[in-house]
Amino acid sequence: MRAANGEAGRGVDGTARVWVGPGWAAYVGPSLRLAPHRGAVTCLALGLGTGDVLTVEVAGRAPVTAGSVLIPAGLRHRITTGPARVAFVYLEPRGAGHLECAARMSPVGTPDAPVAVGHDREAALVDSARRGDIATVRDLTVGADAGGVRDPRIAEVLEVLHGPGGAGTPTAELAARSGLSVAHLLRVFGREVGIGLQAYRRWARMRIVAAVLAAGGDLTRAAADAGFATPSHLSSAFRTMFGLAPSHLLGAGSGVGIVVHRDEAPSAPVDRWTVR
Repeated sequence: MRAANGEAGRGVDGTARVWVGPGWAAYVGPSLRLAPHRGAVTCLALGLGTGDVLTVEVAGRAPVTAGSVLIPAGLRHRITTGPARVAFVYLEPRGAGHLECAARMSPVGTPDAPVAVGHDREAALVDSARRGDIATVRDLTVGADAGGVRDPRIAEVLEVLHGPGGAGTPTAELAARSGLSVAHLLRVFGREVGIGLQAYRRWARMRIVAAVLAAGGDLTRAAADAGFATPSHLSSAFRTMFGLAPSHLLGAGSGVGIVVHRDEAPSAPVDRWTVR
């Protein structure tokens, strides 16, 4: 186990890394042969080889092929072809980086299967991701002026969910804290965040999983600390959200390093990362 200081500048050739920070997360590493899945937050996918492209399939729609693709939360999709190495940048609604990102891309698809392609800073994003410079990747993706969700009641709910023990906060308590009925909270949350409250809870729990693993715990401990009833419940939720088993990406022997950041900017990583 090595200290995380200086990790943002390390190269990632031949390795894989997962970074997790407030309002964002990222993966840089080999292409993962993902099964169809439905993400809980918006994802910017990048091909990292020269001329590499990604092909994203949505059932009943023509495939979308590009060097950078923005996939909205809740859209069931599959990356069917792609380069040897990829970057996935996950953008949470509380940071609203997906709005800044979408504004720099061209929309394609249909209203029920919307994606965007061709980030106007694609070359700089790819170069930074290749070098493992996740601070620059985040800054280029999110932008300096990205704000949170518009409704302060939902912003408060998101902060509770990401606080200590917050992922398990009962829905009735969240509704009471926001001054909404349960039914109204669920409607407003879905409108503001783009995905249902229960699906977003699973994302908040995955952040806890990453933190436990970064600190040296195993998947069994991570499942318990994140509020999953059993490791198999964690595995099922992870497959639904990311399209592969957690042991493949995060388990012992996977070769993936994990970095957890407490600050908004990832320039000064804390905790530890472990090459597994």
